[in-house]
Amino acid sequence: MLPWYVERLRGVRKFLLDHPEFSDRQRLRGAIAIPTADPEELRLATTALKEGRPLPPPPRATAPPAKHPISMLRFARHPGVIEFVERSAGGVCECCKNPAPFRREDGSPYLEVHHVNMLAAGGYDDIKNAVALCPNCHRAFHHASDATRVQMLRRLRSNVPRLG
Repeated sequence: MLPWYVERLRGVRKFLLDHPEFSDRQRLRGAIAIPTADPEELRLATTALKEGRPLPPPPRATAPPAKHPISMLRFARHPGVIEFVERSAGGVCECCKNPAPFRREDGSPYLEVHHVNMLAAGGYDDIKNAVALCPNCHRAFHHASDATRVQMLRRLRSNVPRLG
């Protein structure tokens, strides 16, 4: 259970965000910085706190953090695709060409299988659509700027002949 004042702040923030005369919603999200389970709200609040301001004092912890139930769908993945792609990479990221950053408990190199055309966008779970990436490159594919992702995709298409 959250302290009473956190719930009160949430109500104030919601009122201000929904108010038609308040136009600076981006700044407000960071101005009332309270814990949230909403990833988009957390990203906006963090961004607002970073924008041109000195480091704020550390927030007081609300231990333990509140838990929120979520519902999600997962795609059924073919283990043969994962195995083929990881073995084909030979322990080297197929994008940056650096060796896997560490080894799993079984001794195999740690790389993450990424679908070039995302499954959520209708991509296939097939070796012609999957590459083995180091964690940094995998994160970049999901969170970097569009220009960076285009550059990485070009590099992959030249490095990995099996991509369709």
